[in-house]
Amino acid sequence: LHGFNGLADRFLRTPADGLRDLSVGLLRHFEGAGPFETLSAGVTYHDFQDADGTRNYGDEIDLHLTARTGDWLLSIEHARYAADTLFTDTQSTVFSVTHLWGSK
Repeated sequence: LHGFNGLADRFLRTPADGLRDLSVGLLRHFEGAGPFETLSAGVTYHDFQDADGTRNYGDEIDLHLTARTGDWLLSIEHARYAADTLFTDTQSTVFSVTHLWGSK
């Protein structure tokens, strides 16, 4: 469920009053960016509310950068959740390195 309702993972379970995730994002993809075959950068904003939109849970900004070089995929994700009426403020950063077996 990571990243489905924000990268900070505050909403892995739906709250009792439901969840409305109003989000907007931008993604940019580059070919041949420096030493990388591909590079993708993105930002997503989430506004979390209860199901009928009367209670604001908080908002979140997610940033991610993914690069591919040969059989390797390198990724960094950062999330900042600012609580309003649910949970507490949270920041999270995740780095990953993945080998793409048989990708050529």
